[in-house]
Amino acid sequence: MKKVLILAFVFFAATGFANERYYDEEFQVAAGSSFSLEVHKGSITINTHSAPVIVVKARIYPDNGEDVELVDLTEFETRSGDRFVSIEVDYHQEKASKNSFLGNSYTLPMIEWDITVPDDASLELSSHKSTFDINAPSGKLEIETHKGHGTIRGVRGELELETHKGEFEIEIVELSDLDLETHKGNIVATILGAADFSIEGESHNGKLKFTGMDVPITKDDDEIIVDFEAGSGRNSIEVSTHKGEIELRFLN
Repeated sequence: MKKVLILAFVFFAATGFANERYYDEEFQVAAGSSFSLEVHKGSITINTHSAPVIVVKARIYPDNGEDVELVDLTEFETRSGDRFVSIEVDYHQEKASKNSFLGNSYTLPMIEWDITVPDDASLELSSHKSTFDINAPSGKLEIETHKGHGTIRGVRGELELETHKGEFEIEIVELSDLDLETHKGNIVATILGAADFSIEGESHNGKLKFTGMDVPITKDDDEIIVDFEAGSGRNSIEVSTHKGEIELRFLN
């Protein structure tokens, strides 16, 4: 395993602080590799290609021009091997809170990610409130976000999505196991050509909606329970929300 720290600077002439920084790396990987990213906020764009290479480009810049100094403090910590690439953003908040020029209040910078992975890769993404634009590879997708939102297209493998109050639109072209959970967000998943699956769903004060297929729903006061099987039930669908809404649209 190798560990790489990439720091690239474009300096402010007047202050000596970086206005923007850039990350641009390519990683040769084996078949069935994985890519993971942990970041606070910004935008994450992911596409696929046929080459055994993970390409990662990023731009970090001040949010609304505030706290330019934090662009310099932020580090991209990268680990990679033959079958994985992992990037974690360290904002060094403990340093920021101690700097007199920032005081105790500061705004973390934004990061725009443009990532290309092999078509057979898997993804693990964690972000507090990023915007997601994903053309999915065929491997497993794991996404966790608090207030993030976005679009996921072309899902062919297992998908786990957990969001506190974000909004997502998902296109599933080949159903595998599916796990959708939101506290008070909104998730709409369009599923193409599904025949063999089971659905387990629950909601406290939220809504579960199914179109294109007759899925029975049991209601008890504010509770909603779904327990349904189609065909062999081979693929598992689990949906859960507290006060949000999840809709599954079946197109057969």
